[in-house]
Amino acid sequence: MMAKLIETANDFYNIPTNEPEGTEYEIRGKIDMSSFSGYARPLTYNLSFYGTDGCELQNLQFPIFKHMNGTTRFRDITIVNPSINIPVYYSNGTSFVGALATNVESVVLENCHVRGGSISYVYDCAGGLVGKVYYSLTMQGCTNSANITGRTLVGGLVGEASVAIIDDCKNTGDIVTIEAPHENTSSFDAASIGGGIIGGIMGISYGVWTRTPVIVTNCENSGSIVGRSFIGGIAGRVVEGRQTDLQGSFMEELTNYGSIMKLDADYSTSSECFGGIVGEVSEGTIMFVRKCYNHGDIDGIHKVGGLMG
Repeated sequence: MMAKLIETANDFYNIPTNEPEGTEYEIRGKIDMSSFSGYARPLTYNLSFYGTDGCELQNLQFPIFKHMNGTTRFRDITIVNPSINIPVYYSNGTSFVGALATNVESVVLENCHVRGGSISYVYDCAGGLVGKVYYSLTMQGCTNSANITGRTLVGGLVGEASVAIIDDCKNTGDIVTIEAPHENTSSFDAASIGGGIIGGIMGISYGVWTRTPVIVTNCENSGSIVGRSFIGGIAGRVVEGRQTDLQGSFMEELTNYGSIMKLDADYSTSSECFGGIVGEVSEGTIMFVRKCYNHGDIDGIHKVGGLMG
């Protein structure tokens, strides 16, 4: 089947809801997205999007897609100078933020990039490319240089995934989690989780533990990461679903150059974890770590480590 063309911002809205499963779309050339109001919602399962002719989506102000069904594939797409600022929480399926998609069931990201700009969200799950992945994330050769801000589960490329295989990815943008306290109290709404590549790999999907190991290799962060609870140069928190399987998960050849900083020096809790590679590897997770290095400064009070918090 020949791929269908996307050559203008409005073409994203014109994707039929009854396309055959697995339809491919070619995003051609440079497209000005400044007039695009976001949140296209194709209903077809397992769509693929790939860029050609130096594909650049420029001046994006809203996520392109909201909830995508099945396994969505994005390849060879560059987002240039996004200015995405979502100051309110939506509960209508757009309650996460990423330049390509708010949330997906599963996703494969290959050679996709966010170049410059900023992405900011008042609530949870903010990433350069995708906000939340409900099932599996496979990501290879992707980069981000935008500054990303959110409440928790904030990552340079992806905010949160249940399980992940990530290789050869890089972040140079600054990451900030802005978890705010309850009104008139010193307690907080949620754990502040942030990482250079991904905010959190949480090992659970729709209340069910997953059975797939986490594999993260050949990744690098040089952006600063600021937060309160679980902050790491590559990932803020890793929870492995295969807690009874001795095969375990792997982190190999990862490097952090960015500073890891506590958001509020006056607020302290024994649950906070700051690490050069991962903020926290949860209890019961079997993790093999090889050839990982931290060169960044780490500022924390409790559970602070050069590699793991």
